[in-house]
Amino acid sequence: MTRDYAYYEERAPTVKLEDITSSDLNAKLLRWIKDDNPEWNKAISLTVDRSDETDFCIDEGDDLGWLGFFIGQSDFIKELNILHLPAEQIDEFVAGLNRNQSMKQLDILSDEFILEKIGPLFRVNKNLTDLSLHVFPIGEDGARNLALILDNTSLESISLEYNDLAGEDFCKEIAMTLGRQTRLKKLRINDNRIGRVGCVLLGEALARSRVSSLRVLLLCDVGIHDDGLQALIAGLAYSIDLEVLSLNGNSMITTTGLAALSAFFQSRNCDLRELDLSYMNIGDDGMNCLVPGLATLQSLRELGIGWNRFGDEGLQTVLDMPNATKLEEINLSGNRFTAVGLASMSPLLQSESCLLKKLYLLRTNFGDDGVEALGSALAGNKSLTCLSVSSSDVFMTESYGFVESEWKVFKRILCDTSSINNTYLSNHTITEVGTLLLDHPPPDIQTYLRLNKTSEKIAAQCKILMHHPVLDMKPFFQWKLKILPLMIDWFNRAHKSCDICKDWISEEETRSIELHTVYQFIRDMPMLVVKTHCSQKKSRSRKRKIDLRRSRRISAKTKLHCD
Repeated sequence: MTRDYAYYEERAPTVKLEDITSSDLNAKLLRWIKDDNPEWNKAISLTVDRSDETDFCIDEGDDLGWLGFFIGQSDFIKELNILHLPAEQIDEFVAGLNRNQSMKQLDILSDEFILEKIGPLFRVNKNLTDLSLHVFPIGEDGARNLALILDNTSLESISLEYNDLAGEDFCKEIAMTLGRQTRLKKLRINDNRIGRVGCVLLGEALARSRVSSLRVLLLCDVGIHDDGLQALIAGLAYSIDLEVLSLNGNSMITTTGLAALSAFFQSRNCDLRELDLSYMNIGDDGMNCLVPGLATLQSLRELGIGWNRFGDEGLQTVLDMPNATKLEEINLSGNRFTAVGLASMSPLLQSESCLLKKLYLLRTNFGDDGVEALGSALAGNKSLTCLSVSSSDVFMTESYGFVESEWKVFKRILCDTSSINNTYLSNHTITEVGTLLLDHPPPDIQTYLRLNKTSEKIAAQCKILMHHPVLDMKPFFQWKLKILPLMIDWFNRAHKSCDICKDWISEEETRSIELHTVYQFIRDMPMLVVKTHCSQKKSRSRKRKIDLRRSRRISAKTKLHCD
């Protein structure tokens, strides 16, 4: 029997939460909502299996009806995630939900949720800013209901993913209402085959409404063609605040569409910070079309161009861009580079102005030459913190997608033990080396990555102490006694960081190296001092003789003049 809102309202003042819920944890959540408990993060998730303290697990009984009532009464709840919603309890829940006026974010992941039932929520709640609908079919009727819902809102973020939205449904019901969202900052329509027609209508709607607030646009794998892309670009002409654009997975765009996209990048109003063009089958010709526009994006910090079937030629055009050194993240995975192309990355990676922090080269045909080329390119880089790599034949090899000889190159990058100076000049900034199959590289590389997470100075110091138990001070004797305070300061800092590095080198080992180094210094430095003293004594004697001869010549000239 369906219970209306009045049923819950009448019983709420005297009800015991433990008696109306199927679990103590559900009762605890209802109490948090009712009393606005300070431990509560103002979010609730409806789910089957509990993984977090804010998960409300739906079981037998009237849990859902009471949850809807208390949500409707709450002035504090900000976020609701619906991962599971039984059809037999939906009416009781929605009756309460539709009265809420505080919620800001609604995320629905349920194929049993009926959009037409939550229409009143969007008319009553003027605080709602974010709406996400994921992994359930909307269809023609759902698209019509969604359009009606959007017409009653002024949202800042709309996300539609895996909803089986075909182009016609999208065109007829949704595209125009999206264009009327004047406060819209983020629009995500991923994995819905809206196709050419949907993109054209969306572009026209954006152009007609002149939406200027849009900052993030994600249209991944939606079946865009050249004419759809051109219409979309025309609609984005007024989006002067657009920072993030993703067209990932739209592989039907040709060089004609890419040229139009490049022209958009060169327009006065385009100032992207993040761009994802992965899985678009761009090729070398396509990169030649894109790069003139990419090179003008001075604010661009993240670039995704992986799995696009371009080779060394396309890579070189990207590396030659004047703004390449400003990139902080670049995904080059799955392309057709050779060792020559990987070696061409050296000028960028070794540039003092390089800001790159994350580099992705998954499913790349490295081979021994390619790994060596990448290793040489990374030598001296001081900015990179995350490196994701795997061979193109990763599923055919063991050892995390690399053979042992290839991992040795990365080991040398992180810690070159051939000399103290080379250890010091090794990379102390990379903290992550990811692979396609597993998250963790071999143990010795993990050790260096953990060290790099401390700080560059501590990592370098610890690596030197780990691999060079005998520190030869003779190369530093050219500094004479000036080296003494520097040496003492270096070991003092080593002792202060012992707690951090204790997993790799103990305090006793550090002390032993220090004593040996000081002993060597005391043993060998006196001879240097004696030689220096003798040299200085000879120099002073020679100077006195020169001064005496000069004085005698002056006296002789003076006497001759007097005569």
